[in-house]
Amino acid sequence: MVVLQTCVGAQSTQQLLLQRFNESTGGASWYTTWSGSDMCSWYGVTCSSGTRDVIELSLASNNLRGGFPVGILQNLTSLETVRFGGNHLTGSLSAGLSALTSMKSFDISFNSIAGTLPPELGSSWLALVLFKVNNNQLRGGLPASYSNWTSLSEFSVWSNYLSGSLPASYSSWSSLQTFACQDNGLSGTLHTSYGQGTKLQPFGVSRNQFNGTLPSEFGRWVNLNYFDVSTNSLTGVLPENYQQWVGLTQFIAAWNSISGTLPAVYSAWSQLSVFYMSINRLSGTLPSVYSNWTLLTTQATAVGHHCKPLRARTTA
Repeated sequence: MVVLQTCVGAQSTQQLLLQRFNESTGGASWYTTWSGSDMCSWYGVTCSSGTRDVIELSLASNNLRGGFPVGILQNLTSLETVRFGGNHLTGSLSAGLSALTSMKSFDISFNSIAGTLPPELGSSWLALVLFKVNNNQLRGGLPASYSNWTSLSEFSVWSNYLSGSLPASYSSWSSLQTFACQDNGLSGTLHTSYGQGTKLQPFGVSRNQFNGTLPSEFGRWVNLNYFDVSTNSLTGVLPENYQQWVGLTQFIAAWNSISGTLPAVYSAWSQLSVFYMSINRLSGTLPSVYSNWTLLTTQATAVGHHCKPLRARTTA
């Protein structure tokens, strides 16, 4: 067992807090443990060059266990980055984390964190760029206050038990590149205002309870490379202006109630490798110009009220 050494003389408050953090998360069983008297040399700890304040804790997949230590972390007020993904943390998040006003990157994905998302973080984490809480046990709604994260690049909350609707105010995320909300219990419609963000690349909201139509405004996502809205209750037709997604590699909208015909203009998707439209209410035939999809590896479509397969093809 590696035992943390104490400093000779006065020990910094932050180092004491880190020792408490180590003890509360089963530090003796971490895959990479801490040792030595200088906290800034410990694995996963980054300190600022001048004040030597702790600004980063990166301990992903390191066998951290126990309740999420909000009471300790909230006192490390210079923290900018928390990376605890792939561990065994339980407990919940709380408003105490709003004390971390310098937070830029927060990743606690693939743990067992329960409870709700604290709305207080919306008004305090104003520099946030990355928010990953996917693959946990979170419940409740998405706080509208998170619309204040105007520098956000990635929002990943997939595979939880979240409910309610998508806040329309999230359209303020003009720098957003990744939006991943799949595998929850979210409902309502897909907001047309989300079409304002032109930097979006992957967009995933599959396996929820969304209804309404696919907004034509999403055609403005000219950098999109992945689109998955499958297993919802979407209706209406496929917007033709989605042809502008010229870098798209995967289009997945199976298991909905989308009607009409397949737009021939989608042949512009020259980078497409996956196309799933089965189990909908499509009519007509597969446009012959889809032969332009020379990179296609998997395709499944369906037509008719009873969703009989029109064609399923796998190519080398």
